[in-house]
Amino acid sequence: MSKLKTKKAVIWTVVGLLVASSIIGLTTGLVISKQNNKNNKDKELQTKQTNSKIAINELSSLSKEEKANFIEQLDKTKTINEIDTILTIAKKLDQDKKTANNQKLTEIQTKKQSILDSISLLKNLEQDQIKEYQNQAINTDSLIELDSILQTATNKDQEIKLQAFNDFIKVKIDANQYILNNLNKPIYIDAKNELESKIKDFDQRFEDESNKVANKYNEAKSILENAIFHASRDVKKVDTAQLDENKLELKELKFQYHKDNKQIVKNLIVTITGKNLDKRFNNDPKAVLLIQNSKQNINYFKVDFPINIEHKVLNNTNEQINFGANLDDRKNTKGDVEIDKLVLISDNEYHIIDLKNKSLKFNTDTTDKDVSIFDS
Repeated sequence: MSKLKTKKAVIWTVVGLLVASSIIGLTTGLVISKQNNKNNKDKELQTKQTNSKIAINELSSLSKEEKANFIEQLDKTKTINEIDTILTIAKKLDQDKKTANNQKLTEIQTKKQSILDSISLLKNLEQDQIKEYQNQAINTDSLIELDSILQTATNKDQEIKLQAFNDFIKVKIDANQYILNNLNKPIYIDAKNELESKIKDFDQRFEDESNKVANKYNEAKSILENAIFHASRDVKKVDTAQLDENKLELKELKFQYHKDNKQIVKNLIVTITGKNLDKRFNNDPKAVLLIQNSKQNINYFKVDFPINIEHKVLNNTNEQINFGANLDDRKNTKGDVEIDKLVLISDNEYHIIDLKNKSLKFNTDTTDKDVSIFDS
């Protein structure tokens, strides 16, 4: 009986040991499994953090500070979800900034092209000035600087225009003053009319806004300066013409009508006398005779001496200028003609020939006789 109890006790002890061993083994396995799971999750979290940091560093529109801030947040994350949330926020911020940057770039490029076009339309700048301002605009991406460049270019453009305008006005005042002080005698009438005509032409020209630019003002200034110079020369020529030894006299101005071998001939004859005409006119390449209607501002003939002497239109001597021209088929002497002014000009003299307040009138189509200015 005692042996049987002892045997059972041994059996239960062995069974207990086996059960306990199994429990301990099971418990140890569970602990190891949990630790392995934790290690795997930690490794996965670390890998996710590393990859997310790389992804954030590759976001080109984020600043260094923004990237550092997101990476610092990643270092504090405990879950994959937290990492995903931070990465999503970072990517959205990068995309928003990229969109904004693209919009700003488009705005800058549009603004820049507008500035370049506006500068090219500034009419008072020289081409090298336009190019300089355009280069400044090309080399900046600041909207404020672009506006400043255009404003500077516009100010310079207006400054140049204003200076040119003021220079022109000064010369115009000089021209009017010259007329008042130097051309107030009747003998200077042509010089006066010429200078006044130039002034009037420019007054009319500058009524048009498109002509109010620097190069037009500069051109007008130069022409007026030249006109004043020529007026002063004409004054000297007129004064020289008034000397007794240089006086000229009209001997004949007539319309000549006759039949030559049954053909009708219509000529204009002008004869002027004076002294030393070879030296004063005949040998002067600049000498010219003008035959005009002053009332209607018609110039019937402009007779240059060298070529017309050569072609025998002028048959001059040392004491007489003889002009004769056929009027047939001349457009500006067809029909009614009235000659009330003869002007004889050389390099040194300016003569308005005295016609005694008379004029020669005829009609090339209907007048059938000789008509002289001295007939009236």
